[in-house]
Amino acid sequence: MAELKPDIAVVWLKRDLRLRDHAPLKEAVRSGLPVLLVFCYEPELMQDPHMSDRHWRFICQSITDLNGQLPGFAAVLTTTRTVEATFSEIATHCTVREVYSYQETGLKITFDRDLHMQAWFQARQIRHIEFASGAVSRGLINRRNWERHWKAVMSQPVDDITLSAVNWWQWTTSPLRSIAASPSYPHCELMQPSRPGSILKPCL
Repeated sequence: MAELKPDIAVVWLKRDLRLRDHAPLKEAVRSGLPVLLVFCYEPELMQDPHMSDRHWRFICQSITDLNGQLPGFAAVLTTTRTVEATFSEIATHCTVREVYSYQETGLKITFDRDLHMQAWFQARQIRHIEFASGAVSRGLINRRNWERHWKAVMSQPVDDITLSAVNWWQWTTSPLRSIAASPSYPHCELMQPSRPGSILKPCL
């Protein structure tokens, strides 16, 4: 008998590792579909010279904090695969109706990845809804009206939800458990508040 795939909405987390004031998460909840939170430790991005162990350690700690805020069985599904490979595996076991995410800004590698995944979603008739990150508008050719736009965005209400009322999808009891993974890192030295001229101390 063919596997009965559940319909779900995916919130694709990038740098937006928070549960408060999160427009993609709020809209995913409003869809009425079971919600799955996903973060990918992308191999190509982890090797990018712009990133370091300090970045990834912070991300690990942030996701641990998110999981501590989530109720009951709910947790972020983390993988060490590419975004495409991760979504391909999710689509094997679920019918992904919608994907919600923020637009990412800063690195060409993530911009190109966003474009690639947008085409990937369209080819599979998966609705991908992207939200601007803060007041950032990608592709602007000038800064006219930038301040007015910034003030309008910053004056909007906070996009909060009641976490305990969300219909979280239970990936922990599904075959997706097999792709759940997080990297581990050696201790790295992090900046600690100290006197001028003092040395850095490892944050253990």
